[in-house]
This record gives sequence, C-alpha cells and structure tokens, in this order.
Amino acid sequence: MNSICRFIPPARAEATINTINFVYEADAAAGAKSGMSTVYRIHYVTEGSGVVSCNGKHEQVEKGDIFFAFPAVNYSVSGGEDFRYMYISFIGIRANAELERLGIGTQNFVFRGFLDIYPFWSECIGVGGEVTDLISESVLLYTLSKIATWHRVMEKEEAVSASVQNATLVKNYIDNNFSDPGLSLEQIGQHFSYHKKYISSLFKRQFKIGVVEYIHTVRTNHAARLIEEGHNNVTEVALSCGFSDALYFSKVFKKMIGISPKKYMAGRQKE
Repeated sequence: MNSICRFIPPARAEATINTINFVYEADAAAGAKSGMSTVYRIHYVTEGSGVVSCNGKHEQVEKGDIFFAFPAVNYSVSGGEDFRYMYISFIGIRANAELERLGIGTQNFVFRGFLDIYPFWSECIGVGGEVTDLISESVLLYTLSKIATWHRVMEKEEAVSASVQNATLVKNYIDNNFSDPGLSLEQIGQHFSYHKKYISSLFKRQFKIGVVEYIHTVRTNHAARLIEEGHNNVTEVALSCGFSDALYFSKVFKKMIGISPKKYMAGRQKE
C-alpha cells in the first residue's frame, strides 16, 4: 500500500471535535517525525516497532499500540524500515474534554495491545470522497471508546487485585494474632479501618470461609498441636489459643475435631 493522506473538509461551526486528516505512513523515512504539533494526533501502529517521545519521555511501541501527540508539545516518532502507522489529526473543545476524561496526556500517551481494531482502521483509511470527515471521526471516537473500555477493565483488575491483597492482609493478621482473646471480626475491622461487613464479605469471597470460622480453625489446629506435644490441661490450652472460656473452647474444639479436648488428650496419652 502506498502512502495515503485524505484531507477533511471544514467542519460545521457547531461541531466540537474536528478531524483534519487521516494518514497512512507507508514510508519509514516519511514516518520519522520530530518537532511540535499544532494539533492532537492519534496514531495506530500497523507494522513493526519504533520509539515515540513526548515531552522528553520515551516509549517503545509495536503493532497494535496506540500513541498520541499534543498541541504545543515536543514529540518525535522513529522506527526501522518495517515501521508503519496511521494517524488522525484532530482539534476541538470536545477533544480536550475526552482526552482529559480518559487520562490521556503527556505522561500517559501510549496504550498497548489493540490488535483487534486493525481491520477497522485499515478498512476506513481506504474510504475517500465526501464521507472522509465522517469516517475519520468515527475511527477516532471508536478508538477512544476502546481506550475507555480498556480503562474499565484495568480498573476492575486493580479492584480485584486490591481485594485479594486486603483479604490476604486480614488472613495474615489472624494467623499472627489468633492467641489474642480480643481477636474478633469487630476488632479486625477497627484495625484495618473497614466496616466488619466489608471484612466479612471480602474474606469469604477470597478464602471461601467466614472470618469467625477461620479464627476458630486456626485456634483449634494450634490447640491440637499443643495437645500432641503433651499439654493436658484444658484451661491452659484454651488460654494459649485465645479462648478466655474453657467451656466455649471445648464446644468449638468438639465441633471442629469431632471429639472433646479431654478425649483428644486421653487418646494422645494412650498412644
């Protein structure tokens, strides 16, 4: 494919985003650019790899990546002989607002992994005539919408990652503090400055067990280890595991293990 540059007719006065041209750079030499743009540009890499710089920040780009240039900001684009990209130049009040809304700026000007939109860009660059303005604006807005979708996916992944991290912190806190008689769902919530309902939901979603049940499990397992090591005083074992009430400890132990602490101790002594 040879280089293509389609100029867009002047937009209506009421339009708030205006596309100026839709360009395919098929020549590596022509694709090497540097300087200061007077408009916004959205670029889509179609082949090869290169380096883009914006306001002194350098980023490697490859096929499927999107990168931006901004008015009155120094930028440069360079790459090897196989480096190819398309771009759309645009201006307008809406352009400013949309880029700001998506967090696109001089410190965040490269977006990676958009191979799925190549067919759309490739098809649209070949359409000329009186609808070039409509086509170029459609490609611009569609690509911005894909970036917006990417933002939502990333936010969701970050939220899931944060939830896993928070649940793990709660688990570690229980593992390290199970012998504290004051350990409870309420106390854990206060420690992490979260409502107890949030802690409960977070923990159960991640570990498939409730907070209180997990505390009982950790305490009971520790009690069983103490008994196996030769401890045979129920009250002392209960206190060592965070139970302030020996009777309650016996009830929980029997529920978890299947027999009472006394019978467990007797069995270990016989062994």
